[in-house]
Amino acid sequence: MEKPEYHIEINGDADVGLVREAATIIARESGFDAVEVGEITLAVSEIAQNAWRHAGGGTAEVYSLKEGKVLRIIIRDKGKGIENIDLAMREGFSTIRTSLGIGLEAAQRLTDKFEIKSNQDTGTTVILEKHLPMRTDRIEYGVVSVPDEDYNFNGDEYLIKEFDGDKIFLAVIDGIGQGYEAYAMSVLIKNFLSENYELPLDSLILSCDSLLKNTELSGGAAMSIALVEPGQLTYLGIGDTHCYLFGEGENETLQNYEGRVGDYQLPSISAKKYLLPDDMTIVMCTDGIHTKVADIEFDRGTSAQNGANYLFNEFHKTHGDVTVLVTKIKSPI
Repeated sequence: MEKPEYHIEINGDADVGLVREAATIIARESGFDAVEVGEITLAVSEIAQNAWRHAGGGTAEVYSLKEGKVLRIIIRDKGKGIENIDLAMREGFSTIRTSLGIGLEAAQRLTDKFEIKSNQDTGTTVILEKHLPMRTDRIEYGVVSVPDEDYNFNGDEYLIKEFDGDKIFLAVIDGIGQGYEAYAMSVLIKNFLSENYELPLDSLILSCDSLLKNTELSGGAAMSIALVEPGQLTYLGIGDTHCYLFGEGENETLQNYEGRVGDYQLPSISAKKYLLPDDMTIVMCTDGIHTKVADIEFDRGTSAQNGANYLFNEFHKTHGDVTVLVTKIKSPI
């Protein structure tokens, strides 16, 4: 069990200030920028003040985890608990007049991870986390995503989600066809992935499959999803999206399962793990990019955005939506 940097008893307004100050100090030392420090301070202030003003006091623990990549604050109160957490989480709702007024829902939006547990016997525990964004000298992204020139809506979507200080969730999604319905399918999937990216990859695909099948949208989607961790890539793809690893002197094409998410019976699927050494480039594409990408000698010295621009200019098809996402890992994340 990690030892907290600060353990503070909350028995008054001055203690609320100490909690706020402790979180601010650790955030600055970890390298969060001024905006992120302000978000942390505001969220922590709201929760700590609620613990004192509404629940009669409690404790706060401030942790610096993963070499400063994760700031975690745990605030416990000794009150009667929150009877209706859903109501308390609504925008603007505050249990006390002396609260800062931003509410629990806003405190949740200001942090990367927010968990609340409450019952009448033990009071309420709130866990807040803020994750340090990865530095551009470690990782870099480049993307081009454009619709078919005959349509106003792009049926492709992509997602980049950094979390836990050293993990990245990546996705490219291709709603089958072009136009609004393809766009609606891919946005529906992206929104689900944005809320559930920490689930296992196979669970995400199966859930997206069920999600689309319970709508009136037809045609399904192809998609590639990946989890990047230190030294490892976990990948799962369905349909005609495609993914490549470009390393020093070695390229690898990652295999997709046949089928479409949300259209017909998926095969038995299982995510596959790959070694991911430093200085590796991950390229994820929808079917608007030719699979000839696999045969090139990718210039890993170029920036990720220049690499995405190059792949689009050289390999995009004449018709159809196009997305290429380049993730360049330059040093240990």
